[in-house]
Amino acid sequence: MQLKFASLDDRLGNIENAIAGIKPLLASLASIVEMRPQTSALVPQSKSPQPESRCASSIMTNISPQLQSMTPQRIFPPVHTLLFAADVYFRFCHNQPYSLFHEATLRHRLASGQVPTYLAWAILAAARRFSSLPDLHESISDDPLPLTKLAWDSLDLPWEGARNDQEAVAVIQTIVLLVNIEHPAGNCAGSYMKLGFALRIALHSRLNLDPEDDLSLVFREERKRAFWSAYLQDKLISLSRERSPVLQDEVCRISLPCSEVAFRDSLEEECPTLDCFNGERVDEKAAEQCCPLALIFVIGSALNRVSNYALHENRFSELGLPWSPSSPYTSISASLLQLEVNFGLNDPTEEALGRLVNGSADQQMKGSFIYAKAMFHLSHCLLHHPFLLHQRLQRLQQRAPASFAKAAWDTCRMHAKSITGLKDLRSQNVLILPSLYAYCTMIAGTIHALCLSDGDLAISSEANFHFKYAVDFLHDLARYWAHAGLMATRLERFRRSVEGKPLLSYTRKEHGELLPVDAKTLWQSVDYALLSTPTRPGSPSIQVEAMQTSEFDFSPSQLFDFPVPDFGGMQNVDMGDFEGLISLDEGDMVA
Repeated sequence: MQLKFASLDDRLGNIENAIAGIKPLLASLASIVEMRPQTSALVPQSKSPQPESRCASSIMTNISPQLQSMTPQRIFPPVHTLLFAADVYFRFCHNQPYSLFHEATLRHRLASGQVPTYLAWAILAAARRFSSLPDLHESISDDPLPLTKLAWDSLDLPWEGARNDQEAVAVIQTIVLLVNIEHPAGNCAGSYMKLGFALRIALHSRLNLDPEDDLSLVFREERKRAFWSAYLQDKLISLSRERSPVLQDEVCRISLPCSEVAFRDSLEEECPTLDCFNGERVDEKAAEQCCPLALIFVIGSALNRVSNYALHENRFSELGLPWSPSSPYTSISASLLQLEVNFGLNDPTEEALGRLVNGSADQQMKGSFIYAKAMFHLSHCLLHHPFLLHQRLQRLQQRAPASFAKAAWDTCRMHAKSITGLKDLRSQNVLILPSLYAYCTMIAGTIHALCLSDGDLAISSEANFHFKYAVDFLHDLARYWAHAGLMATRLERFRRSVEGKPLLSYTRKEHGELLPVDAKTLWQSVDYALLSTPTRPGSPSIQVEAMQTSEFDFSPSQLFDFPVPDFGGMQNVDMGDFEGLISLDEGDMVA
């Protein structure tokens, strides 16, 4: 018995010694917690790195080794940095075009440490696009991409589905913010995959349906806006020949967002659904209830129909000749015209703004309408683009009536001019900063470039004016978005290649058939993913120093194969060999 007690005494002594050794560590941890009381609730549970983190880090060019060795918890910024980021976010990002947060609620949650760490890092990354942030850890370079890596490293993806709507919304908000940074930086494939996960989370959590009434009014609207933001992003990154959106309009039965005033003041408001605007007739009451932000998603749906028809070579795009009354081309044109009538999308901008926002000087409401207007003009440019029509008629082995060709080309030119004219709105307290403006301007610029050799001096002079506007606008946007600088250089090279050459002919019986290399080059000028990708996978990458556009070699053999300015770590572009000018057959399209 004495031996047993002695043994117990020894074991208790060992336990006491072990506890004594742990005490200093516990004291150290307690001191850290006391230093960071406001943000301790933001620290997530430790986890192993996810594949998404490694994928995101593949495009990071400015991450220090010190940062890579640290966890997001150790370098989390103080509350005042988070609140400063919120200031920047609501000034430059909110409703531009994604609407994710109720401002007062987000500020309160940031100050009280209720925002998940991964979402806080994503907000910081979005804000860093437009402003430096105070008191970030010294290991974080002055660039949004390292912040996106920290967000991915903090995010434990709910592979089995979100536990509740709150988690689903936070994950979707985070991914929308990060994809909006990574896609313009050239990580198009990774962005497409990541957004796909967010969309599956949305469908699994039934965010495509109106929420239950037991949720707070503010959260119900945030939930709704998170879904529609993911919906729009799905449509925009699918403006590519080889990518199709995940969400179909038929499953989106949730109502559209309420007005910004109702959202800010937490007021309930009756809102229409998307199906009120699909088809050739628009419900008048629904049009009256549609706020500028909701209009973005309505036009996004129309743009998606155009993309499916114009960019995707599928059965839908070959259902009838474009000038047939029953063809998708005619149906889409009618839908766009109906939207134009209901929302004044082709009216003078000041007049349409005054009517839609009721004279309000609110920058965000104006910005939402201008964004919807840009997508409307982009829809027309893609639908009537001479190259895309040429490709379709070539597959159908048909030629277009001269009157149809002239009408399509005139419409295309008109909407291209409307896109480049949007740059002037910046003098009216309207932000023209979202990344999609670069793609809109690139498409418009290619159309202006095709007009430079027009026999009508008035048309060619006007095209030259708008082309210069397009290039200047892309250079302005390149201060914020890497792909805009890439597009500016490509647009200049496109002009040099088509200068003095006739337009594509789709009125001749021979269809003006393009060589494969010509078609490939022209596809690259309209494909959003290709235009945003700096290098082809597997091609050599040579780091180049920043240089002015005038230093580039504009020889035709270098089209779409050239070094680009170092906008955010971009590298040498190699998008396939192109030999000679775009030699198009004689017989211009009637203009």
